[in-house]
Amino acid sequence: ESLIKCGAFDSVGLKRSQLMAILAEVMDAASSAHKESVAGQMTLFTETGSSRQVPDMKEWPESQLLNFEKDMIGFYITGHPLAKYEKILKEYSTAASAGLKDLEDGQKVWFGGIINKIKNTVTKRAGEKMAIMMVEDLEGSVEALVFPNSYKNVSKYIVPNSAIFINGRLSLKEERPKIIVEEIIPITDARKKFTQSVSIDFLSQGIDEELFGRLRGVFSRYQGDTPVYLNFSTKTNGSYRMLVDRKLFVSPTNELAAELEALIGREHIKFEK
Repeated sequence: ESLIKCGAFDSVGLKRSQLMAILAEVMDAASSAHKESVAGQMTLFTETGSSRQVPDMKEWPESQLLNFEKDMIGFYITGHPLAKYEKILKEYSTAASAGLKDLEDGQKVWFGGIINKIKNTVTKRAGEKMAIMMVEDLEGSVEALVFPNSYKNVSKYIVPNSAIFINGRLSLKEERPKIIVEEIIPITDARKKFTQSVSIDFLSQGIDEELFGRLRGVFSRYQGDTPVYLNFSTKTNGSYRMLVDRKLFVSPTNELAAELEALIGREHIKFEK
């Protein structure tokens, strides 16, 4: 584990999927060796070791690798599946898991994370379906209760290892905060759900016709119903705000955000709630 963390395997050119396969085999072998040692039996691992070759494997998808790490070891080694959503989580979560306790009991919250545990059950009285989930963000986790009246509408999103946003009421009646879920959306739909307008800031010295042309191209590729505002700041005429033409309104997707950030920088773009 420590060797993987410090990158000691990189020099031998192994893929991460190969490392995980080796790690799984070593852990299984170590467990078997321990059991046989307790029973007083000799094993192959009491000799000079195995000379088996590393299998030539295709690299697993990032999400699958991370899931394997969590299942095998109990935590993530090489990354976190939410790392690529860190900016979205900060923008749209009412609070991170560690800060929920500082809010008010009964408060409506949005909370983003990944589902790492699910218990499907039924109510005692009516036998209706419900679910209890553990939803993990980058700071910790929170228990989320999905009662029957909400379950029928959101059950399709209750899938292990799914990155989601949940909306509901915060319960602080027990030691650890809980969320009574009313709505669930995939994390990839968050920008569409929350964005009322896209705002882009310009400095007067950074404005040129070529940049505007490239911006128009980006807007055209992601046409939608969300208005776009251009904010200008000049030394002589002060600051003013301009709404683009209706045909250049956009759909506020993650892909749009990535293109705009690459073109003019993240600090100049706001997805306004």
